[in-house]
Parts: sequence; structure tokens; C-alpha cells
Amino acid sequence: MKPGVVLDGRYQMVRLLGKGSMGAVWQGNDLKLHRSVAVKVVLDHTDPVLVERMGLEATAAGRLSHPHIVTVHDYGQAAYGGETVAYIVMELVDGRPLTGVLAEGMPQLSVALDWARQIALALGAAHAPGVGVVHRDLKPDNVLITGDGLVKLVDFGIARFIAEPREGQQGFSAADRPGGSGGSSGPGGSGGPGGSGAAVDSADSADSRGSAERDAYAGLAGLDTLSGTPAYMAPEQCLSKAVDHRTDLYALGCLLYEMVTGAPPFDDGSPLAVAVAHVHDAPPTPRSRNGAVSAELDALILDLLAKDPAARPPDAAAVYRRLGAIATELHGAVSAAALTPRPIPRPRPPSAADDPGYAELLRRYGGPEDPAAEQRPAELIRLWWAAAADLTDHLGPLHAETLTARRALARHIGAAGDHALAISLWQELIPDLQFSLGHFHRTTFTAQRLLAWHIGAADRPAEAVRLLLELVPDATRLLGRRHPDVLETRRFLVWNIGALGRHPRAVRLLSKLVPDLTEALGADHEHTLEARRMLAWNT
Repeated sequence: MKPGVVLDGRYQMVRLLGKGSMGAVWQGNDLKLHRSVAVKVVLDHTDPVLVERMGLEATAAGRLSHPHIVTVHDYGQAAYGGETVAYIVMELVDGRPLTGVLAEGMPQLSVALDWARQIALALGAAHAPGVGVVHRDLKPDNVLITGDGLVKLVDFGIARFIAEPREGQQGFSAADRPGGSGGSSGPGGSGGPGGSGAAVDSADSADSRGSAERDAYAGLAGLDTLSGTPAYMAPEQCLSKAVDHRTDLYALGCLLYEMVTGAPPFDDGSPLAVAVAHVHDAPPTPRSRNGAVSAELDALILDLLAKDPAARPPDAAAVYRRLGAIATELHGAVSAAALTPRPIPRPRPPSAADDPGYAELLRRYGGPEDPAAEQRPAELIRLWWAAAADLTDHLGPLHAETLTARRALARHIGAAGDHALAISLWQELIPDLQFSLGHFHRTTFTAQRLLAWHIGAADRPAEAVRLLLELVPDATRLLGRRHPDVLETRRFLVWNIGALGRHPRAVRLLSKLVPDLTEALGADHEHTLEARRMLAWNT
């Protein structure tokens, strides 16, 4: 394949980004939606296992929608050079694999904790009920880090679904993967070291380990058929036993260990020796390799690396909470307070300046004309509740006047401080605005921004961050990064990231926000001054 090739009449190849064991990844142009994308194509189109694995990757990642997981846009097969080419179209991420970042040295502990928390959020989304995806190949190559510190998890090529486990099974064993023994991105694959004979010979020569360990080596005899990467594989993977979400938590422990010590817990010797170590050996404590690691972080990493899945943390959410507590302790109370902005003022109630239809409907339904009425929110809430119900009955929920009344109701309730009800109303209204006005209409954007504000104000910062991470790029394209509404949305994002204790990332976002606030609002504006104060205290 070469630059300029167009797959399915839609995806034009621009330049090769890299190759892996399964496929090549190209930067491409989506000629239909006029956007840059990443296109992954199978290297060997005649290998049914690779084609099947790419289909699995598309299916697994396609079930996931999360700011910390690369989005899959499309999957298909196209004719090229007389052959059928399988491809996946994904979000194009401007970032680097964690492998390259770590090659330059260990990150600061605060940064490592921030990245680990983002990975935990991604795993939590993948493992969630109704999704049930186990990645099974979490490693530095499959973690992308963007310039502003955003983490994106990629490559679900050997993922497993656990939403509907077999009877009597928590997860799926290696033998259950499509195509039987299948291909391998791990050790001892085609042409690689290890093979069944070599593994059995190693086991037979290990008499000093005793019969139990010989049995373990025998279990590893099929290492060349396993899917995964030895340095990050859980013991149950190495032994072809059932896997579940705790398998990914073990890999996260290996990643975190490497980020804070400079090397994975086991990386000395052949792939077989590494796998045996995962099964049998206790890793050196992280603190023994890096004295800056706290006792709490040391304990968490060792819990993640427990041989028995039942001894690991129960889920990614538990890991996320423990990482948050460790990060807060690391930064200290003064730093945490400095990174938490003053509460952002409530959005003001609607007015004729927001929507000409507002004033007309207010008059029609007998609303007060005096400006002091804005100080009587209960009266206006009753009015707009009645108006929204009446217009819905007579004109339908999607009519322009009905949408205006519903927006006014949600804004007045939000301005009165009822976050829970405002959240409910905006969540019902936004899909109707998207359908009627479009996803990129300014009114739709304003509704999403207000929803995010109320979610954050209701002490649900993680949810607010997820929404804002999706909202900011679209708003920036729609209005420009220095538009007042976009600046306010970016402030919401920093505020909620700070509330989560993810201070390094909040600082990185602030460093980009301050120049834009200065240019758009002026150096003496209160928002600019507050952002400068926060940045100065934390750099």
C-alpha cells in the first residue's frame, strides 16, 4: 500500500505511521466527513487469524466510548491490488506511545500517578457491566500520551468479552480465542524463541523447583500460542487459565511499576523465564528500586501484582480511588487547595439576549415584564414549567417554541441551584436539540456546557470531565479557542480536573489557557488573574 490509495472510495492513505505484528497504521483522510483519521490495515490479507483478530479489535473497541480509549469510527473490507483488505478506521491521536516516553527516563511520580489514574478510568469503562471487555495486552506500546498529558488506550486486537462468561467461569481461557490456538503478538510466535519442545525441555531440567513448579512449566509449554506480552502478562494468562478484568489490573500494576522504577517487575531472561517469574516469583518492592515511592503506592502496586486474582483490588474503580488518595498525599494540602479554583459562578438565567423567542413566549404566557422578576425564580419556574408542558402537548417536543421553553425551564431551575433536576432536564433535552438543530449548533453546545457545569457543581467531577473532554474539541472547532464560551468551558474542565486531584494535568491545561484568556479577556480580567495565580502557585 502507498500514499494516495483510497479504500472503499472514502479513506485516502496519507502517510505510514507505523507497523505492528498484526497490521500497519496509516494517517488517512476521510473524504466523506473531511477529517483526519488513523487507518489500520492487516499486513497479511491471506491470514484468516489476523483478519479475524482485526474484526475482534473493531468489535471490542467499537463497544467503547470513552475519552481515554481511542474511538473506532468504521470497520470494513475493501478490494486492493486484487486482494481483499481488512481495515479499521480510528480516531487520529496526536500523541506518542508510552514506550517512547519511558525511553527518555522515568516521569515524575505525580505524572505517573496521573497517567495511571487515566488508564484506570479507561479500564473501568471497558470492564463495565454491559460492556465486559478485557484488553489482555495492556503495555506501554498500547498507551498513547498526548502533548497535554491525555492518555489514550489502543489496540484491542486480543481482547476478550466477559459480559456473558461461560457457566462456572469468571472469564475466558486462552484456548477460547477465535481460531483455536491463533496467532500471537507475544513471545515465541512465528520464528520466535520458545516453542513447545523448548518449554518442555526447560521444565524437565528444572528438577530443583520440585514437581509443582514442573507442572507450572508444563502449563507454560504452549507459551508460543498465548496472546499477550510476557513482561505484562498475569499469571493466569501465562498458565492458559481463565482471565477476567483482574487480568488487566495485573498489567496495570506492571505498567505502574515500570513508570516509578524504570523497568517492569520481571524483564530479565527469555520470554519463558519472564512468564515463569510472573507465576512463581515475588517482585522486588518498588520502594527497593526507588526510595521516593511511598508506602501506600508500594502497597498498591504489590496488591495489583498479586498472583491470585482474588487478592488484587476488586476493580478499576478501587484502583482509581487509591491512586487519587496517594496523589493527594503526594501533593499535600497546600498544593491541592492552590489547584482548586474558586467556585465558578452559576450560569445566569436566560434572557431575550440569549434567544429572541424567549421574550415572545414570556409575554404570551403572561410573564412579568419588570427586571426584578429575575429575583423571583420560583415564579418563573412555574411559568416555564406550564409553558413547556402546554407547548409539548400542542406542538410536540421538537418544535422550536417547545425547545425554547424547555431550555428556559432548565436554565431557571439551574440558576436556582437545583443541580439534580437541572441535570435531568438537560439530559432529556440535549438529544432533542441534537436531532433538531444538529450536534454542532451553538445552542446544542450551550446546553451541553450547562449540563457539564451542573454535573461538576453536584460533586460529580469525573462525569463532568468525561463530558467536557468530548465537548471542548467540538466547541473549539465551532467557535474558536478564544471564544468566551469556549474559554469558560475550558475553565470548567480545569476546575473539575483539579477537583479530581489530577494536578499535573490541570497545570498543563492552565499553561495553555492563560495566554488565551489574556488575549481574549485582558490581563486584568478576573478569570485571567485567577488562572495566573493558580499556575504560579503550582509551577
